[in-house]
Amino acid sequence: MKKRILISGLGGSLFPYLHFKMIEAGHDPYYVDSNPVLKDIYPEMKLFKAPLVSDTKYKEFIKDLCIQNKINVYIPLIDEELITAIEIGEDIDGLLVLTPTYEFTSLCLDKFELMKKLKELDISTNVTYKGNDFNWQIQPPVFVKPNNGRGSRGIRKIVNKKQLDAYYTLEEYTPYDVIIQPFVDGTEYTVGVVSNKKNQIISISPKKVIQKKGITISAVTENNPIIIDLAHKINEILKPRGPFNIQLFLTNNFIPIVFEINPRFSTTLVLSYEAGVDEISQLIDKYDNKDAEEIKATESVFLYRHWHNSFYKE
Repeated sequence: MKKRILISGLGGSLFPYLHFKMIEAGHDPYYVDSNPVLKDIYPEMKLFKAPLVSDTKYKEFIKDLCIQNKINVYIPLIDEELITAIEIGEDIDGLLVLTPTYEFTSLCLDKFELMKKLKELDISTNVTYKGNDFNWQIQPPVFVKPNNGRGSRGIRKIVNKKQLDAYYTLEEYTPYDVIIQPFVDGTEYTVGVVSNKKNQIISISPKKVIQKKGITISAVTENNPIIIDLAHKINEILKPRGPFNIQLFLTNNFIPIVFEINPRFSTTLVLSYEAGVDEISQLIDKYDNKDAEEIKATESVFLYRHWHNSFYKE
């Protein structure tokens, strides 16, 4: 059945690829983004300029947009709006919001608490300190990043105290705002997992990262059984009941070390599509299905992102 789907963050690397996949699947996509230029770059899309997510008007803007356009499905792709999106889903009858539960989302958005929980549950151990408790208990190099934040914003590889002090000055974070983790020698993976309302896994799409710069630039699908087992364990214990993305390193001893979980669809969703997994349509179709069968992505499908030049006139 054709769905009117509202997606946030149009300016991200998913587009315009995802738009054409939405059309191909028979959906009617709508978009919101705070960047006014995008309306000129994508004139064929139903795009609405939104306030910043941090603006107090954002929630009412999205609610009004959903009601006025009879939106069936809302897919938030910006970390800072995820909790708001869950609240909107509770306010509007019949609106399906594709996020994990409030509890899982809140946990993942606090990276320090997430690392503690994963260790307590014997899921993954990644030594993590808050900046204010860090006194070089970890041998350098170390990675410093905001405790609350998305993508690779504010992430730096640090080798000594002088660099760490400079980081706080230049990035304008306090030690209370960041976490510090060790450098892990291993292969990086980004893993898209789709779990429905019944907490049944619909698909797991592991991708080995080849090149990364803020976002994943190049990757290849790989159905690694160690990583697939880890995804099942996270889903079974933490019960996300929605889409999420695991970022991890697989060490040379084949030990998976999680360093982040994003409680939303990932930008590498596009690679899942090319590997035969329509994560969005599958979740919509099987949202309440307690007997959902798990779909596997085709292996050895490569992604390489590059610049595209867009021009417009005001």
